[in-house]
Amino acid sequence: SKAYAKAQTTSDALKDSADALLETGEESLFALKEITTKDESGVEKTIRGYDVESIYKAVSGFVNNYNATINAVGDTENSTLENRAKALVNDSITNMKSLKSVGITLNENGTMTLDKDTFEKADMGNVKKLFQGVGSYGYHISAGASLLNFAAQNAANTTKAYTSSGQYSANFNSGNLFESWF
Repeated sequence: SKAYAKAQTTSDALKDSADALLETGEESLFALKEITTKDESGVEKTIRGYDVESIYKAVSGFVNNYNATINAVGDTENSTLENRAKALVNDSITNMKSLKSVGITLNENGTMTLDKDTFEKADMGNVKKLFQGVGSYGYHISAGASLLNFAAQNAANTTKAYTSSGQYSANFNSGNLFESWF
């Protein structure tokens, strides 16, 4: 039950971090901003561009939440959750070339590593394409995290269905799924 709760918590955090990258509009991470830089002689220059530092922090959080979710599912020994996690990894494998171009590599265990130097040198337009829009990698991960969260919640509720004497547990609520639609 603790393992399911952890899978639920981590997948919820993954969905939130993917959704933050998916957000569009003037307040989104990928909105062009006025950025002032100084060169080595101290001369300031203002340009419109991406706030790479903020985008890096958001992508780093996404990678951390992705890894936490993959690791949490590994502790559950639940085939439904494992299949949902495999779907996340398969989405990552499908986008491996694009991920690698922005400094994100996929490890053998399905987790990711983010290289800050490569990321900061990457074209932020490519990062934006990777994480924004319907059908983007970010969109698929958000949807997959939501499905995984639902499966973890379902598994946690199922484990509470019976007591040691074979009676229905007071914690089991069969109407919960139906009621969530209203």
